[in-house]
Amino acid sequence: MPNPSKPPVHPSSSRPTRAPRRLIRALCVVATLGATIAGFPGVSAAAPIDDLRNKAQALEAQLAENGAKIAGLGEQLNAAQLQLDEAQANIADAEARIVTAKAEATRLTGLVRARAVSIYQRGGTQVLPGLDSDVTEANVRQKYAAAATGRDRELLDRSPWRAPTSR
Repeated sequence: MPNPSKPPVHPSSSRPTRAPRRLIRALCVVATLGATIAGFPGVSAAAPIDDLRNKAQALEAQLAENGAKIAGLGEQLNAAQLQLDEAQANIADAEARIVTAKAEATRLTGLVRARAVSIYQRGGTQVLPGLDSDVTEANVRQKYAAAATGRDRELLDRSPWRAPTSR
């Protein structure tokens, strides 16, 4: 029987056999490599999933941020549209008031011209001023013309459409 304290000896040699040591070393190397290779797929599979989750969270954050920006821009657009509508209404109102003012100015110009023609026709019978045959009639005409002119000026001064004067 073999001696348990001595390693087995190859029958053709007096040295102990190395086969079990080589086998043990080879098994350790294979086990280490196997564990190393087996560990990488778990780590490498987890890394892309974590990367994808991080990217998805970043995209979600961007979508939320862009949604808030779009909502803010929508509000700004609505406010600008309301301002535009108000400005267009003001322009239409101003144009209507301009038309009314022009019509009133035309009417007042007609009244002043008619008054000037009337004054000219009534006072146009004299050949030279101051040589009237009837001094009283000339005085009445002059006072009437002054009163009519004053009334015309008063109408023009009270008119809301009058042009500013440089008096």
